[in-house]
Amino acid sequence: MQALLVRFNPLLERTFRNVLSNQASLSVITRADGLRSGVGFKNTPVKGGLTSDILRYFESFAGSTAGLPEIIFYALSPQELDFAHDEVLLLRKKCAFRDVPILIVADGAVRREAERLLLAGGSGLVRFPEEMATLPIRIRESLQPVGKRMPVIAKLINPFISATIDLLATMADMTATRKDLFLKKNYRLAGDVSGIMNITGRMEGSVAVTLERGLALEIVSRILHSPASELTEEDIKDGVGELVNIISGNAKASLAGTEYAHEITLPAVIIGYGHEISHPRGAPCIVALFESGAHTFGVQVSVQVKK
Repeated sequence: MQALLVRFNPLLERTFRNVLSNQASLSVITRADGLRSGVGFKNTPVKGGLTSDILRYFESFAGSTAGLPEIIFYALSPQELDFAHDEVLLLRKKCAFRDVPILIVADGAVRREAERLLLAGGSGLVRFPEEMATLPIRIRESLQPVGKRMPVIAKLINPFISATIDLLATMADMTATRKDLFLKKNYRLAGDVSGIMNITGRMEGSVAVTLERGLALEIVSRILHSPASELTEEDIKDGVGELVNIISGNAKASLAGTEYAHEITLPAVIIGYGHEISHPRGAPCIVALFESGAHTFGVQVSVQVKK
């Protein structure tokens, strides 16, 4: 398992290394002047923000997912509150819609501030030192897919993938390439704008297309043949709603007559980072990640198939 530790002082880092020995390969971002990995550490305090270090860490992968962290731990202390929100938000965005847990490590003195970081992209809290004995269990729980376990069913998800690629090519003259496919670990959407449609019939659930605001503006601008600077919030909502409507409609047509035949409702659009949508109890969540130019976006299908 690849793990990233951010803002860990030497004592905390040593504690985590002892607890996670033989379980994880650790990289560490501790100071504003560089990255560290391996077993050694220096007793140097954090000074200033770590934005450049976080960016350099993710840029070192050059677009590859190999070696990316499977879990991130962010240590919060009273001296670093000014930087914490922006750094956790940046970590979440640099994960590029990949469902990487970000656990906030904090003691009781900053518990309230740590809870606020969940709104910036944190996945949960680890109380130090009380919860160190159960840390391996917390890690296993954080890495488990949400809902009932199931394989990623190609026959179910492929129509949504094809519809997404075809729509962007024909309506926006944009190329989208599927880069990854996985079962999600929670129901939170990491984009700024999401179009959502509910599914009923032989299967029950929802499909969501979630985008960064910049990509949403570009797609809607191309579809409407209007400069992005002239688009209103209503234009964005209408455009993203139409996007998920067409993708869902085309996938529905492809699945008609199969065990995954279904109906769709009218689309809804949510604007605002880190929103979460409801799903049938225990429903698994399949995510297809796409790249279009410099942007990443996701199509999320969360359904239960009725017996």
